[in-house]
Amino acid sequence: MTCRFPILAAFVCLPLTIQAQDIPTADLAALSRIWSATEVELSSANDGPELALLLDGDNQDMDLVVLAGRRSSDPGRVLHLVPGAAYRGDIAGGRPELAVNAAGSLQIITSQSNGWTPFEETLTLVERDGQLRVAGLTWHETDRGTLRSGICDWNLLTGDWQVSISASGEEGDDHVENRSGRMSMNIDFANWLAKGDGLPEHCRMTLSGASE
Repeated sequence: MTCRFPILAAFVCLPLTIQAQDIPTADLAALSRIWSATEVELSSANDGPELALLLDGDNQDMDLVVLAGRRSSDPGRVLHLVPGAAYRGDIAGGRPELAVNAAGSLQIITSQSNGWTPFEETLTLVERDGQLRVAGLTWHETDRGTLRSGICDWNLLTGDWQVSISASGEEGDDHVENRSGRMSMNIDFANWLAKGDGLPEHCRMTLSGASE
């Protein structure tokens, strides 16, 4: 059995009974870069689930690596490598992580729980024609000064998006605004990151007053 990614062999290629002393020192150092990991079935071309990893990269960026899983004919082979897939930052309260949603799609969740405007961003990724594509964006933001919160949910595959803003009062959440529309986009994850535009215009909101 050949492992094409020896640095992460302990996760994919080595026996489950492997001991720490059996792993080379250089590999242990590389394993310390792993920030988040999850199994996910992204590709129908592989047997069994793949292994997705967020690795601590340069300048507080996190790199996404997807490897062929243990049941693959070529375990450890790099299927996808996306530098700068998430931003870790240097402020306490933020921690990017990987997850798998109910539909089995890979998600990158980035959040910041401190400050006056805590937020959480969820990017949903799928594989199409061998490429990682952005299938969904969910953005949730709160203004602790006005007690308003907003959420934008955008399905890039269907194009449907919806923004909802609410305010928390003594008797519970009061509806403030709801808007929706449609804008489909076929974009791979690397190009999405390269755009660097932040939130799309239809997802932007001003929680201190009326929405934009």
